[in-house]
Amino acid sequence: NDRDRRRISDMAADYYPGLDWGTLNKGALHAGIYLRLLQQIPADSKVETIVVTMNLRSFGANWIHSKLESVLQRDIVLLNPGPKLWNRFRMGLKAYYNPGEYKRKVLLQWHFKNDHLGPHAPYPTAQAWIDALESGQSNPSLSDSASLSLAQTFIRLFAFRIDTSTNPRIRDFDKIVELAQKRGWKLVFNILSENVEKARLLTGDALPSLMMQNRDLLVKRYSRMGAIVVDNLTVVDSSLFIDKNWPTEHYAEAGRKAVARNIALSLKAFYPQIFDDVKERTHFYTDFERPAPGFATYTTSTRKARSGTHAIALHPGQPYSPAFYLTANDTEIRGAATLIVSAFYSGHVIDNQMKLVISLENNQVRQMYRVAYPENITDKEWNEISYSVLLKPGLRPGDLLTAYCWYTGTDTVFIDDFNVRIIPSDSTWFDNFAKLKNTSPK
Repeated sequence: NDRDRRRISDMAADYYPGLDWGTLNKGALHAGIYLRLLQQIPADSKVETIVVTMNLRSFGANWIHSKLESVLQRDIVLLNPGPKLWNRFRMGLKAYYNPGEYKRKVLLQWHFKNDHLGPHAPYPTAQAWIDALESGQSNPSLSDSASLSLAQTFIRLFAFRIDTSTNPRIRDFDKIVELAQKRGWKLVFNILSENVEKARLLTGDALPSLMMQNRDLLVKRYSRMGAIVVDNLTVVDSSLFIDKNWPTEHYAEAGRKAVARNIALSLKAFYPQIFDDVKERTHFYTDFERPAPGFATYTTSTRKARSGTHAIALHPGQPYSPAFYLTANDTEIRGAATLIVSAFYSGHVIDNQMKLVISLENNQVRQMYRVAYPENITDKEWNEISYSVLLKPGLRPGDLLTAYCWYTGTDTVFIDDFNVRIIPSDSTWFDNFAKLKNTSPK
């Protein structure tokens, strides 16, 4: 049900409209791969700040000895120093870390059986814990096989203590710190959220305690080394994890927004003058050239545009524009406010075929539904449709406010330059209501 399907990095960038962001987004990467990629950035590049994902699972044996590691090592062979032809030759010969499936399983089982979990863990090793779950000793309430399997998976992925002297991920992150210092980069490590509550439900308090200990170690170590460490480990609510049958870091929209906000707040120390708090924003605008905060993700058209090169094409097969939407969690504006919505449309429109809809629901129960029509349909290439409504007493928990254009004709029309203004009743802007109603950046 996500309306905004963007990545965490894109959502964090919303807070810094004056900064250029670049993102490397590929699953299963870890610090060792990040290091190799960061080393490829030219020394004279304009990069100022690096934000690196810190995935707690990646420090465990289950990831370190994953079958995907050979694939990752193969893919980065071409990044090695030396002639490209030679690197391709090495790739063909599999001249990279590739121990084979059997050896990986042996290594993994050795760690499960021999890596001690410390004096406060209920079992000395991960394997002993897994065996206890299997026999019903650890959590007798795990009566169904699916819950038992998931509990054992949590143990395999998170039942470990980070040894800073031997863990390869620690070595990788240390080298990233060294590289950042050498290049003069500002460095942020983002500890991703894990489903700690699910782990607690399935295995008890001991596993979350281990996870917290590892988190504390990482925060302390890398803060001391000069990096900003954003602790998002427990930020995302259990209900917002998309994958229910396997522990992953895939979150629903609200979860991604929560992680992104914490990253953005951490960067404020570097860019205080550029920071623009999305939750305090009162003006939302999109010209559909790129995704914009507050608006659903959409498919655009380049056939016609009022500004830029993109607009939204509405026709019988796609009668609705991307919606602007706002919940109480998305804004810190409280109390009564006036909502002013406007958009421009182009195309053949007769009667009441073009509509501007403003809707307010609370837990899927409609509280308000307003439909506006163009006041004047002219011969201009682009006409404006606008409407204003008083939100009283303001957004409450469970509220969902949406605004969108709706076309019920048989032709194709285009929508561009969608504006939404939220004017709190105690704002000085409220005195200029008449002027604001018809304003637009374009």
